[in-house]
Amino acid sequence: MNKILLASLLAIGIFCATAEEQTNTETQFEAMMQEPAFQLYVRQQQDAWLAHQENTQIKFAAYRAELEKRWGFAEVNSSSKLVIYSQDQSAKLVVDHDNQAITVSLLKERESRDEADLKAFFIKAMKSELSDQMGSENAGPELTVAESLGLEPEKVDSLANDLVNNSTPVSEIEAIQSVVDDVERNLKKAKNEYAIVADSGLSEAGTLLTRQQSTIKEMEQQKARYVKLQQERIANPRSKSTTARKVPFQMSYWRAAQPYLANIQHYAKQQKLSDALILAIMETESNYNPLSRSDVPAHGLMQIVRHSAGADVYHRLHRKLGSPSEGELYKPEINIVYGANYLNILYYSYLSKVTSPESKLYCAIAAYNTGAGNVAKAFTGTKNFNRAATAINQMSPEQVLAILLKELPYAETQNYLKKVLSARDKYQQLAPTKHFI
Repeated sequence: MNKILLASLLAIGIFCATAEEQTNTETQFEAMMQEPAFQLYVRQQQDAWLAHQENTQIKFAAYRAELEKRWGFAEVNSSSKLVIYSQDQSAKLVVDHDNQAITVSLLKERESRDEADLKAFFIKAMKSELSDQMGSENAGPELTVAESLGLEPEKVDSLANDLVNNSTPVSEIEAIQSVVDDVERNLKKAKNEYAIVADSGLSEAGTLLTRQQSTIKEMEQQKARYVKLQQERIANPRSKSTTARKVPFQMSYWRAAQPYLANIQHYAKQQKLSDALILAIMETESNYNPLSRSDVPAHGLMQIVRHSAGADVYHRLHRKLGSPSEGELYKPEINIVYGANYLNILYYSYLSKVTSPESKLYCAIAAYNTGAGNVAKAFTGTKNFNRAATAINQMSPEQVLAILLKELPYAETQNYLKKVLSARDKYQQLAPTKHFI
């Protein structure tokens, strides 16, 4: 039985100090599972969660459809992009962290639209409140868009001038390709999540698998629409007219982290983690974008999935079944609470049988992205982590890292581990903490 997935899927957490206590609690838990009242309660919780999830997905699909009607394709917030639209959705600012660029685009609904309009919208967007982009239901941090990117006022002015005097034109075909790439990345993440649930072998996973199958199908259809649109634009480039310019942009991650640093330091210490680890996870997961939302979906600064990590931590904090709301996870402090607690659960509970702190850290980082079952699979070919721990304990940390980087089932997780470790090294210089991992 995959105990990690069991806890995730049923919104039950096992949080013990020792392996013996964990075994006793698991025995009690499995006995409790057989009680009819408990099974009914779990089904009710699952049904409520799925209903909420369905409602959220319907709203998000409607928003995408709205954007597609205006632009032909929908570019939305993700872990690697911050996307800001004007109120009438005729102008768009995209901060692309992977390609270190900012693109401003306008629908040419008026002949007079030119570089001056691009500059004016850019300045307005940068000065706008980040929470204005979330809606009152999901009120987030009181930061401007520029502040969330670590940009000082003079840098905003410099970038605005570059848009007019020193920018690169972006074709609509290029813009569509960027969104196709986004969908492909999200598809890989969604299929990864599906595999984690499917491999559990639990009957209770059925409803979650059905929902995830639907999400994957929607994403595949979206990709097909955009590829078709791109082909149409290649055949008839004047069929949809936009003005778009791009300027290079290198984010100051340390400046962007400052609004969250006090909470990071507090909850890192509380959960026996280093500041550098949380900072590295946050940078890699969301680029400090508290609006970040993946199609899994995962939310906020540390990309919490409500029904798995969110449910585990909710039970730990409140000692009852449940999960945080989407709106809560867009609030930085709450998101950090959930991310820090989940890292603590992974490192100190789920992976407790790994004896080397360094080896355990590598496994915890990978598990944060792909689940401990996939980490175990890299070492033994099965998702039994007890067996994997025995193998890991016979290796040096260097050997453990090498195997993870080569054998983790998904290239995305291999790259994720590299990114987090690189960022952690950087933050250990900027925010050294002599205690904890």
